[in-house]
Amino acid sequence: INLSNKSSELIAVAKLRLIQCDVAKSLMGQPVDVRLKNIGSGVNTQYPEYSPVISLDGSSLYFTSKRQWSNNESENFKDYGLNQYPEDVFLSYMDFDSSWVEAKLLNFCSPKRNEATMAVSTDERRIYLYEDSTGSGDIYYTDFYASKFNEIEKLNNDNINSPYWETHAMVSPDRSRMFFTSDRPGGYGGRDIYMSLRKADSTWGAPVNLGPKVNTAYDEDAPFVSVDNNMLYFSSNGEKSMGAFDVLVSDLLPDGTWSEAKNLGYPFNSTNDEIYYTTTVDGLRGYLTSIRKGGFGEKDIYEIHNDFLGVKNLAVFKGMVRTSDGSPLPEDFALTFKLFCDDCEADNKTRVLFPRLRDGIFMTGIKPCKTYTISYYNSTDNSIMLEETFVTDCKPEYQEIYRELILDVPSKTLSYPIDTVQIIDPIDVSTYKNIEFMHYFD
Repeated sequence: INLSNKSSELIAVAKLRLIQCDVAKSLMGQPVDVRLKNIGSGVNTQYPEYSPVISLDGSSLYFTSKRQWSNNESENFKDYGLNQYPEDVFLSYMDFDSSWVEAKLLNFCSPKRNEATMAVSTDERRIYLYEDSTGSGDIYYTDFYASKFNEIEKLNNDNINSPYWETHAMVSPDRSRMFFTSDRPGGYGGRDIYMSLRKADSTWGAPVNLGPKVNTAYDEDAPFVSVDNNMLYFSSNGEKSMGAFDVLVSDLLPDGTWSEAKNLGYPFNSTNDEIYYTTTVDGLRGYLTSIRKGGFGEKDIYEIHNDFLGVKNLAVFKGMVRTSDGSPLPEDFALTFKLFCDDCEADNKTRVLFPRLRDGIFMTGIKPCKTYTISYYNSTDNSIMLEETFVTDCKPEYQEIYRELILDVPSKTLSYPIDTVQIIDPIDVSTYKNIEFMHYFD
């Protein structure tokens, strides 16, 4: 800095790097207790893999890769200056041994354009995407219906997409808010994170900058909100980073603003990029993009476990519906939640939930110490098949409510499965070697 031309733009960069060195020394001197691992060759390759989006139950992983198509169809669209192929979206499932199976390219991808993962709805029927063919880069989406993801569409909302650069977005699990990144004018510098509320007509309202406790003069990117809507994770390359992008967290305050963001610590973060952090429903298992020693390529996806970021004061309603004859689950099967609360009129909301079509799993966050009525129904003709009312426990710890249902498609009727465990007379197993108890869940 002392030897440089005083008008050099790199002086500000050098000063920032010195600050980040101090942050690195401090965080590395007080490491946090996390377990981090590369998730392996089913997902990671010699090419860049990044922007992982984990399903709430942790069984499916959507991510972006710049790998070559197996049939060489993308060869003509390779960027030879960077030696990279266009971005595409892949999906991998967790196997029974907790490894990730070989990822598959999703059908809406084109070999000649960039499509990158941003977020996935809780029922995994909508994927939000980044695509840049119409300008600086905008938010797109694709919906799953008629047994496939369909052609991507640009999010038609001028409050969200602008002539500027929108790099990332996600919708809160309760579908009430969208968080997104943009470098539009009026921010604090670089890319900032904004929030937009869903209006009564389901469109998105005017965005609000999340303010100086989240945004800085540098770049903030990749927002992700926990299932209880109270913790906002994002990445920043500013003065709270220990080098490049680091993952930070900010808490929702009672007045609706966000707290001063905090670095998640080392070795959660490193002196390289850590970005695109998403978590499973309880917040204790997450996935992020990083460049670390021993990786498969330039960027890899890592799994990280912690015991200090779990969601609190939350109930999760989860379950599974399957058809009685093993046929595919109808796409119009749905659940409606109605919250009853005498002293919180503003919170009286009706929420619609669809199960995941590949396995009938459904999951959503609900509130402790509240009464809910759930209607299971056909969304095409609104015919109700079953209703139930329950009360969530009044305790601050994480809790789950589970339901399992069987749908008879022709009659549009629901039932609970009959317990098929056969009770037998007790037998002496002490003489049996290597006895195993195997539990199979269809």
